[in-house]
Amino acid sequence: MDREHLGDYLHHPSMANGSVAELETHLLIALRLSLVGEADVSHAFELTAEVSKMLAGLTKSLRQRVSGT
Repeated sequence: MDREHLGDYLHHPSMANGSVAELETHLLIALRLSLVGEADVSHAFELTAEVSKMLAGLTKSLRQRVSGT
């Protein structure tokens, strides 16, 4: 993938981060409505944190490739 397309591609991990944040909001709402248990939400938040870290790493790597460092 060349630098021009990498710049365009950086938009996708950003959108994915937004989706992770939306999921976390839905989890909090479900917890407040007692639709799910605290243990389930806690585990789900661990998973969303892991996905966020992976997306941050991907974004950092792509930005370095775009800037040529």
